[in-house]
Amino acid sequence: MNLLKAGGNLGIIIALIVFSVIIIFHEFGHFLLAKKNGIGVTEFALGMGPTIFGVKRGETTYCLKALPIGGLSIFFLAAAVATTMYGRNWEQVYEGFMR
Repeated sequence: MNLLKAGGNLGIIIALIVFSVIIIFHEFGHFLLAKKNGIGVTEFALGMGPTIFGVKRGETTYCLKALPIGGLSIFFLAAAVATTMYGRNWEQVYEGFMR
């Protein structure tokens, strides 16, 4: 039985891991550029969905989310826009989109 051939379970897992690593580097690029340019980052997360673990260091909360795909960087400006546009804080807006 070859687990790596097309349609194999291991192939799917490897593809998800590779995709997740690419997204992590992508989001880390957003994070670094924001920090370098003096833009505050309220949250940097790996994964999507509910937070499993989070640590607040300075102005930024670093989180590990339940679903191991994707990631996000939320900037102070984005939080302010969400509050202004929707009359709620960005966490409520984000939770609304995830339903």
